[in-house]
Amino acid sequence: MESDASESNILILTNRDRFKIFTKVYWKIIVILMTPLIFLPVAVISVKSAYISFYVFLVTSVYWITDVLHPSVIALIPIAISSLLSSIGYGFISEIYIRNELLDCVGVMMLIIAIEYSQIHRRVALKLLLIFGCSHYRLSFLLFFISMFLSMWITNVVACGLMMPIVKAILVELEKMGISEIYQVIGKARSQSRRHEQNVPRPTDFTVFYFLGVAYSSSIGGMATIMGSQTNQIFKLYCEQIFPASPKIEFPHFLLLNLPGVLVMETLLYLWMNFYFLRMFRSRNGTGLEISLTEEEALFVNALLTAQYKQLGRIRFQEIVVGVLSLLTGLLQATVGVTYIESKEHSLLHGVSSPCYLCVVLLFMLPVNLDFISFFRRSNNETRRKHLPIGPTKACLNWPLINNNLHWNVLFIIGIVVILLVLFSSRLVVRLPRWRSCIACPVQ
Repeated sequence: MESDASESNILILTNRDRFKIFTKVYWKIIVILMTPLIFLPVAVISVKSAYISFYVFLVTSVYWITDVLHPSVIALIPIAISSLLSSIGYGFISEIYIRNELLDCVGVMMLIIAIEYSQIHRRVALKLLLIFGCSHYRLSFLLFFISMFLSMWITNVVACGLMMPIVKAILVELEKMGISEIYQVIGKARSQSRRHEQNVPRPTDFTVFYFLGVAYSSSIGGMATIMGSQTNQIFKLYCEQIFPASPKIEFPHFLLLNLPGVLVMETLLYLWMNFYFLRMFRSRNGTGLEISLTEEEALFVNALLTAQYKQLGRIRFQEIVVGVLSLLTGLLQATVGVTYIESKEHSLLHGVSSPCYLCVVLLFMLPVNLDFISFFRRSNNETRRKHLPIGPTKACLNWPLINNNLHWNVLFIIGIVVILLVLFSSRLVVRLPRWRSCIACPVQ
C-alpha cells in the first residue's frame, strides 16, 4: 500500500513541460545566444557597412528591450560587434566618447553634485513651498513649465539636470512634513535563492509624477527653438543643404511656428499627468485624498516651513558661488547654441564644445568660504589670531565627492545612443546626395 501511495505522488514531467520550465528559467541566456544568430543574415546579405550597422542596431535593440543584461553591458555590445565585423574603426570609437552629448551629461552630473553638496537646492525648495504652498497642482504646474522654458534656450540634458535637485529637495521636505512619501514598500520579493525575503522599495506615484513630468517637459520645450534640441539643428542643416535656394530657417520664424504647439503639448502633459497620477477630475479616493489639506494643516505646514527656512540662516558664500555658476552654465549653453545657428560652417554643429566645464572647473577652484581674508586684516588681538584658519579651505567641489557620487555607467549608456546614431547617419545616409538629386530633377 505504501509503495502504491508513493508511486501515485510521483509527478511525471513530459518533454513539453521540461521545455517550458527550461525556457522560463533560462530565457535570458536563450535570448542572448539566439538574437545574434537570428539577425545574422542581415549582416551577411551584403558587404556594405550599412547592413552591418543595421545588424548591430537590431541586436542591441532586442537586448535593450528584453533587459537580459545590465544597461552598461548592453552599451558595450555595439563597440564589440562593430569592431569584430570591422564596420567602424578605432578612431571612430575614441571620438564617440568626446562629443557634446557625453560631455554635457558628465558636466551636468558634476554640477548636480555641487548643488546638492552646497544645499542650495533645499533653500530654493523651501522658498518655493512657502510662496506657492504644498498643493501638488500648483507645484507641478510651476516645475513643469519652468523646465519647458529652460529647455527652450539650453539643451534638454542641462535643463533637466538643473531641475532634478530642486524636485528632489521638494519631495524630501514634503516627506518630512508627512504630506507625501518618496518611496513605498510593496509586498515582499524573494531573492534569487528564494530562501530569504526582503522588502523592495519602489517610488511612490508622487515621485514618479514629478520626475517624469520634468523629464517630459524638458523634451517638449526643446522643440520650440532651434538651439533647444540637436534634432532641430540637424533639421536646419539638412534643409539648407538640400534646398540651398530656399529661404533660410531663421530663429523667429521657427519659434513662432513651433511655440503654439509646444504650449498645447505642455498643457496636455500637465493635465494628463495630474489626471493619471493625482486623480484630477475624478472622485477623490486613494491618491486624491492625500493631496488635500485642511486649513489648520495648511497653517501648520506653513509655520513649519518658515521655521525650517529660518534655520538655514543667511545665504552662504558657497551657495552664492554654486547658484551663480549654475545660472552662468545655462547662459553659456544658450549663447553657444546661438553661435551654432548663426555659423556658416555646419561642421561646428558636430564639434566639441561643452561650456559647462568652465563652471565645473571654477567649482573645483573656488573656496566654500572667505576665511582666508582674515589673514589680511590688521589686528593685534590674540583672540582673533586664534580664529585664523589653520588648514586649507575646502573647494566647492572635490574629486572624492565626484568619484563617490557620479554614476559612471551613464557614460556608456549615452555612448550607445551616439554610436547607433552616427552609424546610421554615416552609413545609411550616404545616399542623401542621390536622393537630393532625385528631388531636384523634377524641379528643374
